[in-house]
Amino acid sequence: MRSNWYFSVVCLLLFFSGIQAQTSITGRIFSAKDSSFVQGASIYFDGTSIGTSSGPNGHFALNLKDHITSDLIISSVGYKSIALQVDSQHKAVRFSVYLKESEESLPTVFLEDDPWSRKKKLAYFKQEFLGAGSAAKSCKILNEDQLELTYSPSSKKLRVYSNEPLIVQNDYLAYKLQYDLLEFEAVYSASEIAVEVYYAGTSFFQDQEKLRKKHLKAREMSYAGSSLHFMRSLKNEELLQNLFQLYSDDRELFIKDVFELKEFPNYTQVLPLVNNIRIRFRQNYWSFLKLESSFIIDDYGNFAPPRALTFGGDMSARRVSTMLPLDYPSN
Repeated sequence: MRSNWYFSVVCLLLFFSGIQAQTSITGRIFSAKDSSFVQGASIYFDGTSIGTSSGPNGHFALNLKDHITSDLIISSVGYKSIALQVDSQHKAVRFSVYLKESEESLPTVFLEDDPWSRKKKLAYFKQEFLGAGSAAKSCKILNEDQLELTYSPSSKKLRVYSNEPLIVQNDYLAYKLQYDLLEFEAVYSASEIAVEVYYAGTSFFQDQEKLRKKHLKAREMSYAGSSLHFMRSLKNEELLQNLFQLYSDDRELFIKDVFELKEFPNYTQVLPLVNNIRIRFRQNYWSFLKLESSFIIDDYGNFAPPRALTFGGDMSARRVSTMLPLDYPSN
């Protein structure tokens, strides 16, 4: 669940040369206020475990093997995060970025009383953000005190934001997740059941030190039937081999009935031929897919733009506690 968001870059210098399988990405991060080096800034490709941090002189280096459509995110506490599109077809990419200091966001002012306690709002947020079940119970938001939560009884909406990226310790999948929550909104019924949930943000995954067989098994189970699994299978035209079936009403469809695939050197363009389909995985798990426009799938299985299609059912019900990086399994 992601959305377009604006960023400001004071200075950006890009230098490209040649084409090969691996892209070397280097750069330096500065403060726009006084041109001092920014140490400890996070530099990562959104939704992946591909990232690093800047050193004492603001320098960082990354190597990228495959073409990826995810934005390169640069963030640091006290500064405005930025998102950059990096052309990974080139052998070398080098840039310098000046970060602007961030201004603390103020909560939306509602001219009505908020009847929900912070404890209640936090519990509902965790339920919709982390998910339910044993996976969610094994997750902990380490800096949940940074969350600002507001419930509007007239609209029955819970809104949540944070001035700092959330740090989620996921002991189920053995990841430490940095999630920059850009937007969260949940609409509730009169009986306080969430009927609509939307959240968006950027994410960076890091393996925990103790990675055991149970974690690898949990990752395999989380991957099976996920939207990432589906997109990779679609790109490689291996839906049936990977136990995905497509349906319109009760009629089973083939890939050629639903999608037109056009191969390009670093991605696949997908042109929908229908507007709505149902997806069955392993006989028991059902999802539905609403197709708005054409989209592309990169080498990692990431699709863009995110608003080109909408998932429902099992794939939509999965939350952060079972979310995997786009580069899973890590090489």
